[in-house]
Amino acid sequence: MHAHFMYTVGKTLIQTNLSFSRYTMSKIDLEKIIARQKYFIPVNSTKLKDKIIKELNASWQVIAGYSRWFLSTEHGLSFHFTIAMEHLFLFELTYGMDLKTEKNKKLVEEKLAEYKRKGSKAFYTHLQSIRSDLPAEVYVSVVNREEKGCLCKTECHPMLCGQLRFIKGFKTEELDIQRAYLESKRFLEMIFESGLSATLISEEKKKPPQTITQFLISDQTSHKILKKIEPMLDGATVEVLVCGWVGTLLLPKLRVLKEKGINIRIMTHKSTELKGKPGRQDVDRAHVELMSLLGGENISMNPECHFRVLVVDNKALVGSMDFNAISLTGTHREFAIYTEDPEIVRSIRNYFNQVFTPLEQ
Repeated sequence: MHAHFMYTVGKTLIQTNLSFSRYTMSKIDLEKIIARQKYFIPVNSTKLKDKIIKELNASWQVIAGYSRWFLSTEHGLSFHFTIAMEHLFLFELTYGMDLKTEKNKKLVEEKLAEYKRKGSKAFYTHLQSIRSDLPAEVYVSVVNREEKGCLCKTECHPMLCGQLRFIKGFKTEELDIQRAYLESKRFLEMIFESGLSATLISEEKKKPPQTITQFLISDQTSHKILKKIEPMLDGATVEVLVCGWVGTLLLPKLRVLKEKGINIRIMTHKSTELKGKPGRQDVDRAHVELMSLLGGENISMNPECHFRVLVVDNKALVGSMDFNAISLTGTHREFAIYTEDPEIVRSIRNYFNQVFTPLEQ
C-alpha cells in the first residue's frame, strides 16, 4: 500500500512515494482523525478552486514572498489542496519575531537556506516536531452543479495523518487524536461556512444495521463453538486471525484456505507451558505443520496474550476456548461470543495487529 505526499522546499515541488507502515497504521483508525462535511457553496464551479485557494491562504499569517497553500492535484471537479511545509517552517520560526530588524531578517534567511539545502531530510525532521492538529490537506469534490452554486463533499486531513503514515512508531495520545479531528472540523467551518458563505448539508442519519451476536457453549453434550468455527473458516475470503493454542483439528481447513490465498496469521504460546498437560503433543505437531504451511512471518509467540479469539474477515469469535480437540470436542466447558459488529471486529483486529510480532521478518 502506497501513499503520495507533496510538499515544497524552496520553489521545488517534491513528491514522496512511501510504503505505509503496518506497525503505525494498525494502531490508529484514521477515520477518527479526518473531518468530513457536505456543503452547498454559492460559487460557480468554474471559479471554485480559485475561491477556495484564496480562502485557504487568507486563513494563515502572511509571510511576504512565500506560498501557503497550493493546488496539489486536480481531476475534473475534484481538488486536493496541500499546505506548503516551507511556509509552516517559516511560520514557526518567525512566530513572535520582529521581522523589521536586519538581525532577524538575516537569521530567517540563513535558517531558510539551511532548510532548502537539506531538502527531504528537513521535511521529515520538521514533520516529527510540527503540531499534529494543524490542517495539512483539504479535499473538495463537486457532486452536483446548480445554477446558484455547487454541492460539494469536503475533507480536512490534519498533520497527524502524515505523521502516522510516514513516521514509523510515531507516538500519539487519544487527546491528540480528538484535538486533531476537532481542529480539522473547525478549519472546514472557517473556510467554507465563514469564508465562502457555504451551507452545511446535514446527512440524514441512517439506522445502524442490525448486527448478529450469539452466545455459544461447548461441553460434553454440545459442541456449538466448533459448529460455529467450521462455517466461519469455510466462508473466509480475505483474512483469518487466530489467538490461542492451535492443535491439528483445524489444520485441514487451514490448508485449504492457504491454497485459496487467504491471509492466515496465528498468535500462540510456547508448548512448554503445557508441560504435563494433555494435548501438548498435539500442539507440538500442529506447530511444526503450521510453520511449514504459513512460515514464521505469519506466526507469533506471545505468552502475555491470554485472550482466545478467531477473526474471519468481518466476523469474530471471542471466548475461553483453545483451537484444539480437547477444547472443542472434549468434556471441557467453554463459552464464546460470536459477533459481526463492525466496530468490535475492527477493534479486535487492530489490537491483534498491534501486539503481533512475527517469529521471522
